[in-house]
Amino acid sequence: MPFNNPVVGGTKLVRSAINSPNFSQVGETGWAVDQNGDAFFFNLQASGEIVGGNISGADITGSTIQGSAIQGSSVEASVIVVESAAGGLFVYALV
Repeated sequence: MPFNNPVVGGTKLVRSAINSPNFSQVGETGWAVDQNGDAFFFNLQASGEIVGGNISGADITGSTIQGSAIQGSSVEASVIVVESAAGGLFVYALV
């Protein structure tokens, strides 16, 4: 049974991906959402909480950065909280 809408069938994405007209992964413009769950948004602004199993990037900054493991050659925040079951609770304030 063919779908009337070429992008979605009910709530399912029919195409392998949808994207903005200016999407370029190389040029880092626009946005895309793939059928497998991958998504690309360049210059994203979120007003709520961002939660993930692994969040990485060239620059991650914030007033509070919290996690069980925070790694990087340069980490910037007003307060960094690292919780570890083996090592207790560590709080470092950057001055």
